[in-house]
Amino acid sequence: MGKESIIISQCIDASVTTAISAVLTGTNAKQTLKAADTIAKEFGASSALFEKEAADFEEKLISSFQKNLSLLIQKTWVEEADADLKDQVLYKLAEYSKVISKGKWANAYTEFLQIISDVVYLMFGAMTKTEDFIEYAPVVGRTQVQEMTRILHKYKTGKASVERRTVAAENWWR
Repeated sequence: MGKESIIISQCIDASVTTAISAVLTGTNAKQTLKAADTIAKEFGASSALFEKEAADFEEKLISSFQKNLSLLIQKTWVEEADADLKDQVLYKLAEYSKVISKGKWANAYTEFLQIISDVVYLMFGAMTKTEDFIEYAPVVGRTQVQEMTRILHKYKTGKASVERRTVAAENWWR
């Protein structure tokens, strides 16, 4: 054991050093969140801070997805013959949201694709069944996903910075 390791072990609890290693090398999201909570607890944060935020985020994401897609469906004008399909899609969306709220994402993938297919049909009608429809549809490939990921990372970095400054300002004010 090197000199640095001895100093670290004297100053930092072994559970924290194990947690730091888990955060840096972790591939399992739940284990990484649990490790982050262990580290945060050493700095005085409430327990299960990150796990709770992740659960809250997922719940908000599902709710937002359902509300926005429902609004899009409701605001879409359809032919009288497609009115029943519109009602069915709204029902399927509500049921789908219930399933994924229980964490069963993989089981609901087929239903998700069917809902999206139906929504596209409601928006564009019979044109979606033609071969040349794909020319009108935007293509999302590797480049677009990388760009979206870059933008998301930039957003998260900025958000974290604002949150740190807010906490620092609140602590300074106290």
